[in-house]
Amino acid sequence: MERRHIPEPETRLTILYALRALGPVTGMQLLQFMVELDLMNYFTMQLSLCELEEQQQVRSQAHPAGDLMEITEAGAFALESFAHRIPASRRRLMDERAPLWRGRFRGEQQAPADSFTLQDGRVCLRLRLMEGRASLLDILLTLPAEASLTFLQKRWHAAAPRVYE
Repeated sequence: MERRHIPEPETRLTILYALRALGPVTGMQLLQFMVELDLMNYFTMQLSLCELEEQQQVRSQAHPAGDLMEITEAGAFALESFAHRIPASRRRLMDERAPLWRGRFRGEQQAPADSFTLQDGRVCLRLRLMEGRASLLDILLTLPAEASLTFLQKRWHAAAPRVYE
């Protein structure tokens, strides 16, 4: 299937629209949303994000789950002024899918799971429960190198709400 060329201004507006619909998200979360909905690829998104940050329409804030990007007042103004340039079908798609993704992303931000390798080859898995930027629970697990981190991270995201309760 051949894709049509999307003009750069429309790409930037699409990112602003997605950020408004999703709320603060990490770059990886935004990429997942864009790629899964077939709105744009990694390179297009990164180039447009750099331009949006230079124009101060998007800003990043440090967060334990990763830097969270959000739309600024200037970005919101640009979006309100030119949202009609985004095809209605694309806006409708983002509006329909954003609530599900927003819930998933909030869960990931409230219960981050990351890992790093120790000098002896073992892996350290860090599981956290967050409330805003405050850490409520921080667990470090040292695991053998062959441990299935992806499985453990997914289990943590599923179990974290019960742990919080």
